[in-house]
Amino acid sequence: MRPMIKAHLELVITAHIADESGIDLIGVKAVGGEATDFTDVDHN
Repeated sequence: MRPMIKAHLELVITAHIADESGIDLIGVKAVGGEATDFTDVDHN
């Protein structure tokens, strides 16, 4: 499980960097609810 969690967190971090750069990462956002959930937790 830990490698998978680490991979998910890396995707979220990449998404944040891309958002700030104005880049649209369709592949990362296509991962689905899990990535969104991690993002929501990161904002809290």
